[in-house]
Parts: sequence; structure tokens; C-alpha cells
Amino acid sequence: MIKYPNIAVTSIEVDEKEDNIVEFSETSDTGAAILFLKDIEQISGSKKGERLFKATKVAVSDAKKIISEKLSDKAIPLFCVHGFNVEPGNVLKEYVESDLCDKFKKFGDEHYPIPVLWACDTRTNFPKQYTEDQRTNSKAAGEAFKDFVNSIDDVIFPHKSLLMHSMGNHVIFNGACGAGAPDVHFDNIFMVAADLPHDIFHKDPAENYKFAGSKAAYGNKREKATNFMKMLVPSGKVHILHNADDYALTGSSYMNWECRLGQRGAGNYQSWWGGWHSNRQNEYIREDIIDQYCNIDCKSKPEGDQHSYQFDTFAIKQYCSCGK
Repeated sequence: MIKYPNIAVTSIEVDEKEDNIVEFSETSDTGAAILFLKDIEQISGSKKGERLFKATKVAVSDAKKIISEKLSDKAIPLFCVHGFNVEPGNVLKEYVESDLCDKFKKFGDEHYPIPVLWACDTRTNFPKQYTEDQRTNSKAAGEAFKDFVNSIDDVIFPHKSLLMHSMGNHVIFNGACGAGAPDVHFDNIFMVAADLPHDIFHKDPAENYKFAGSKAAYGNKREKATNFMKMLVPSGKVHILHNADDYALTGSSYMNWECRLGQRGAGNYQSWWGGWHSNRQNEYIREDIIDQYCNIDCKSKPEGDQHSYQFDTFAIKQYCSCGK
């Protein structure tokens, strides 16, 4: 049974009990609000999609106290948004088994990783499952996340960062930033293995889509990019971790008919004959963005999985080197 004593955040619908206790399952849909939770405990179920959890709901100010007790008053929340086909049990199990807080502390860093759990549809088969998450579940989670970050007081958390993995980037970029900029300011934003079109930060991103669903999911790139970059503090930066050997994003690029940002990074362009113009940032990237982002080539660096390397040692070192 999984027990996670640290702080987590969820957009999953919960069943309210007495004394701030809530329960949620792996088949629950997106709820009306995002909550801070602590002391998450699996109370039943052992198979995929059957696990039931209980947790204690906490206020933002109480979450700050817990984080400070775990690290220090200078602790920086690192909100980590997971990707497609990941159930709460899988996320929490990874955090427990790897003890991410301690991994960050090994490098003298004050980041406090906080899992952001959103409802994924793991009950259907791929690719239907991918499409459902891409076009429905992630959008709902993103809209809920926008409401959540709007509620984070900059006085309580003067420094905070955001990490998104795979479709988690889609949750924020196309969901939370789809209709305006969230009222929040992060020191750093880490886009890891981003399942997004490669040209979202280009001066003239492509808006011709083969499928109507893709246009609904990824359209209006320039407007969303503007909203996305407004989530940075004036001295903040977006860090794009990409890997040309990412097998999952290779599949995504075929499904979406657009190469993914997590494969090539920003500032590259695919020509009509199939070749790539690489490292052409000055030519392709918007002038108002070019000083606010950096590409980090992760090819040959993952310790195992070429897609799920967001908490590999080399990646954590990268986050820690940025500080606040």
C-alpha cells in the first residue's frame, strides 16, 4: 500500500469527508477545484485503475509551513505536472521510492518537488486513450490548474518553479494558457520531453492542421505562447529539455503530424523535403522570447527510459543549477 506523507496537489474530483479528509480514486474525473493535500494513503485496491486513496486537505498557508519544516523557510516549491497515461498511484509510488526531496537536497538545492495529479483516462486502449487525454482530460485539468495558480499568494510563495513532463506541458500550455495568462509568476519553468508542436515559440508558427481535433487542441500557438511566457518573473527563464531519441515523442509526432518540441527543442525548422535547419534561434524565435528560454540537449543522457527522464540525476542537477 502506498503512503505519501508530503504535500501534493490534485485536480481530481474528491469525496469530502469529516475533518478535512477527502477520498479519490484512479477513475475519478476532473473536479471543480484543485486542492493541496498531505498524508495521502492508499486504502483499497491493488490493480491498475482500482486504487482508492484518502488524504488530508490543507490550506495554502499550511502547505507552506509543512514545506518549510521539511526543508527550510527558503524552500522553493517545484510543481511537477505528470504526463499521459499516469495514474495517481504510479506517480506517488515513484515519489516515495525515489525520495525526490532527498535527491534534490544532495545537490544543496532547496526545491521541494510537489506532484500535481490530474485525471488521466487509463481505462481505454491506445491510441483512443491518448486522444481522450489530449483533447478532453488535459484541457479540463489545465483550466482547473489556472484557477489553482491564481490562488497561490506570491507573499506566501515568493519563489516557485514549474516542471512539466510530456503531455503535462500540453495541460499547462494549451489548457491553463488557452484563454489568458494565469496570474502567477515562476522563477523557472522546465519543459521536459514536451508533447507540444516544435514551433510554439516561433515568429510564425504553423496553424495548418491535418485533423480538426489537433487544431482544437494545439491551435492559436502564438497567443498561448504569449500567455505562457507571462508566467515568468522578469528575470525568469524557460528551460526546454529535449531528446532526439525520445521514442514516445516520435510516435506522437506521427499521430499529430507535427514534430514535437521535446524531440528537437525550440528554434529548429523542418523544411518541406524533410530535413532540419538546426540552431536557427535568431531566425525563427520571437524577439520577445529569445532571451527568456534555453535549449538543453539530453540525447544520450537518460539513465534508462529515453522519454521519462525528468527525475534522472542529470535532470535534477539541471534544475538545481538554475536556483531561483
